[in-house]
Amino acid sequence: MNRFQNGCGVNAASNTCGSRCCCCGCGIGCGTVTYVGPTGPTGPMGPAGPQGIQGIQGVQGPQGLTGPTGPQGPTGATGATGPQGSIGATGATGPQGPTGPEGTVTPAAAVADLDPAAELSTVITTVNTLLANLRAAGLLET
Repeated sequence: MNRFQNGCGVNAASNTCGSRCCCCGCGIGCGTVTYVGPTGPTGPMGPAGPQGIQGIQGVQGPQGLTGPTGPQGPTGATGATGPQGSIGATGATGPQGPTGPEGTVTPAAAVADLDPAAELSTVITTVNTLLANLRAAGLLET
């Protein structure tokens, strides 16, 4: 058996307000001794109560680390050919080449000088004769 002094604790014999017994408001007079029997078996568990309201959202956590770089993507298509650029400056003239072998000149047939008062038909005939002689000598292409 457990023995309690009015459920107040200490100084139950005192009837003054200085003790916990007289000032606790339990309704039992100071100094009364009460006997309590042994505790009985625990009863069955009662049904679960209703779910409470959801709590407030917590603060956002710190940002995570940056992930690794992904693999390189495929090569893109070749672009269109650009416009032709401008023509560059003319280069410097190269050095003079060596003198070639001496050629053989075949003289052309002589043509008589014209009289300053010659007629047009005579001038034309003389020029044609000169051209024929130059061609024959290989100095004028045919």
